[in-house]
Amino acid sequence: MNTVISAKTELLDLIQSAREAHHSFVDSLSENERNASGTFDYKDWTAKDVVAHCTFWMRQSHDRMEKVRHGEMPEAGVEGVDEQMNAQNYEQWRDRSWADVLAETEQVFDLLTEDIAPFSDEDLKKPGYFPQSDRTIFGLYVGNVVTHPQIHCTDYYLLRDDVAQAEIAQEKAAQGFKRLSDSYSQGVGEYNLACFYARTNRPERALALLPGALQLAPDLIEWSKKDPDLESLHGKPEFAALYTN
Repeated sequence: MNTVISAKTELLDLIQSAREAHHSFVDSLSENERNASGTFDYKDWTAKDVVAHCTFWMRQSHDRMEKVRHGEMPEAGVEGVDEQMNAQNYEQWRDRSWADVLAETEQVFDLLTEDIAPFSDEDLKKPGYFPQSDRTIFGLYVGNVVTHPQIHCTDYYLLRDDVAQAEIAQEKAAQGFKRLSDSYSQGVGEYNLACFYARTNRPERALALLPGALQLAPDLIEWSKKDPDLESLHGKPEFAALYTN
């Protein structure tokens, strides 16, 4: 007999998995990587810049959840503002210590965990709390607490030609998505893994995952046609066949 796991339990497990992935990323760093200096140019970001950036957007999710908890509608995003916010955050944390950044991250994980306490399983999966008509609390967490940091940590490894470490992180994240009962989130997990394989010159693995990923997360279909992560698949018959029906 299959045990039904509540949405809240899944979300709490997801937050814990994201926290563990964060710890694994930090633990993988050498002393030189911890002490490196960078610039706001994305390719020059240090590990501390990556963590500070991801933590900032998780705190933004907490701020949105604070409004939701008080019955308010969070503000809609404004095109072009994100980059300004990223630049401001970079300057705020550029000269702060690793200890400060890590303490901020742990605090935000704690806040995000507390944020979901008042909500029922139904609340977590239903739209209507955000300006985006289809956005759910569950989806907010999948995006900003799991997927967004995963993307940046993978980029950090790949920019340093550490494909092996990037693959470990990607495969572990994909396994976490597979355990979710939410089919859309499963699709996002498969899509992210397909993108990783496409970026690391393994088109056959990417193409094996994409059909199922797009079936589970159909709103990714249009984006997938122009997603730069999938550019290496353009021109392949199997890729074109995904969009012929």
